[in-house]
Amino acid sequence: VTKRGARVRALVAGGMDPQALELVENAMKRGVEVEALGPIYGSAKAEFLASCDVLALPSRYRNEAEPLVLIEGQLAGCLVIATDIGTISQTVCAGNGHTWSEASFPSEAADLVERLARRPQDLRKVRRAISINAAERANKERQAWNELTAGLV
Repeated sequence: VTKRGARVRALVAGGMDPQALELVENAMKRGVEVEALGPIYGSAKAEFLASCDVLALPSRYRNEAEPLVLIEGQLAGCLVIATDIGTISQTVCAGNGHTWSEASFPSEAADLVERLARRPQDLRKVRRAISINAAERANKERQAWNELTAGLV
């Protein structure tokens, strides 16, 4: 994205294996503004997600299910983008996000981030819509859960 002239800053949160650390180091050597934050918990995690425009999860784990961070990101108004692996696409696409194959993720994600970086007014609209959509889905799921468990207590 930075090669195309768009200004972005990448914050990498969570644990990283040696391959991920190498990717971060290589990006920094090429002049990409990247900061590796490590694991973030509690209120710091909520603040972090609220400060992000895009949450990217380029997972290669074949059995990926539904990482909670995807839902947390959507509730914070992040545009979630991820690799289409496991059952991730069900969560991401329900929240107005995007998934791509592992092979096409880098270029497709870069194209999308570049477009949004150049049109901040569109990004604000997208984030607002994602946050509303996620809150509505959470309320529906909470209501369904309450109905299911009402007679149990």
